[in-house]
Amino acid sequence: MSLDFSAASAALKDHYQPAIRSQINNQIMLLQQIETDTKSVEGEEAVISLHTGRNSGVGARAESGTLPVAGRQGYTKARIPVKYNYGRIQVTGPIIEGMKSNTGSFTRAVDSESEGIVNDLKVDVNRQCYTTSQGFIATAVTVSTGASGTITFATEAEARRLEVGMLVDIYDGDFLADDTAVTVTGVSVSTKTVTFDALAAAVDAGDWVVRAGVVPSAVSSKATEDAQYEIHGLDDIVSNTGWLHGINGATATIWQSYVSAVGAVPTDSVFEVALDEISQTAGEDADLIITSFAGSRAYANTLKTQKRFPNSCDLKGGFKGISVSTPRGEVALWSERHCLDSVAYIVNTSHLTQWVMSDWSFMDRDGAVLNRVGNTDAYEATLYKYHEVGTDRRNAHGKLTGLTV
Repeated sequence: MSLDFSAASAALKDHYQPAIRSQINNQIMLLQQIETDTKSVEGEEAVISLHTGRNSGVGARAESGTLPVAGRQGYTKARIPVKYNYGRIQVTGPIIEGMKSNTGSFTRAVDSESEGIVNDLKVDVNRQCYTTSQGFIATAVTVSTGASGTITFATEAEARRLEVGMLVDIYDGDFLADDTAVTVTGVSVSTKTVTFDALAAAVDAGDWVVRAGVVPSAVSSKATEDAQYEIHGLDDIVSNTGWLHGINGATATIWQSYVSAVGAVPTDSVFEVALDEISQTAGEDADLIITSFAGSRAYANTLKTQKRFPNSCDLKGGFKGISVSTPRGEVALWSERHCLDSVAYIVNTSHLTQWVMSDWSFMDRDGAVLNRVGNTDAYEATLYKYHEVGTDRRNAHGKLTGLTV
């Protein structure tokens, strides 16, 4: 009988390559395009002054006529508390010893976990950039409860926001927890279906999925807005209603973005209408369009029918987008995996800001990044970032919904 690989497997060595190849998308784009402000943070708040009204004391008069009644400019000071994002790791003493050399492992235990948690937290912050501060990741459409329960969502993007191993809570429309600490065990983007280790009978259609530990509540005032856990995403910022930085966009018309339910394929003309409306209101041009990969493909397909092919343009941080041609120049279009398929945000990056009280750091106020876990042979470390995202001019941005992709 001849010697083959099956028979000789116990005698053969495995030749392992020297590094782990990451299979995870860790991109974060939006925060690299906007200003980071550390100077306007006082205590635990960012403070900005908003110009909200014109002086009405102007007008033409006849010779010797009565002059206009004097008016004044309108100003509002917004005080914006920063939000706190955390990532936590824990490793045992034996695994630190077992992974301390190339002979025993591909990577060091502490290095692997600390580098990984930085990427993981950045990915979640990137997701927060496209949702609301209430933390809604996805909304259930159909639900099957029990062991290996499933939830089907309306869009692929919502399913894509959830990953295997992710721990989530589920809230109903009254902001009561229908289930907590459930684990994602499977994701099918094509069917928009996510499987969980178990789902309580109370979970039903319309429920919201949030990160475990994030407690959403209704936003009806500055106090309730400030009480939300996550940073403001574009769903909060680019809106013609709702509270933002202590101002109610439902009643303050100057504090409203351009929002249009277009119900059409994204084309040059669709984007041009939105860009024109934003420019007429704000007096400035938006410079970045963000939509889903499906939205970008749909736009690119309209160019092919005209025998045109999209050019690329450079964004900050080494990112590249599609160039959209408009009468006022080129506008970059970025494909974002966390953006809903039927939505496009049209933003002016000079009027978006990330206020930072403390940038990405590991807690070391006691002089050590790694701290002993009480009564166990284990160590832990905590990554944190104290920051908030927002705008000083809400009407400089726009949002298109109902895009046909």
